[in-house]
Amino acid sequence: MKQEIDQARGGAMEAQNLSEPVRERAADAKIAATQPEQVRRVMLKLFRHLEPLVCGGSRSATGSREERGP
Repeated sequence: MKQEIDQARGGAMEAQNLSEPVRERAADAKIAATQPEQVRRVMLKLFRHLEPLVCGGSRSATGSREERGP
């Protein structure tokens, strides 16, 4: 009985040790996936602020999809 408990504990610890790197990789992948979208939004916002200075006025009276929402 004690041997079975020790084996179960050992298996649980091994599973936990194997799952930790997977969780870390999943978190890294999530961050990597969201960064391009964040960069795109920042660049669009920056462009909208610079556009009137460069073009002498707003390009669109209706606004962009980001400004209007879904």
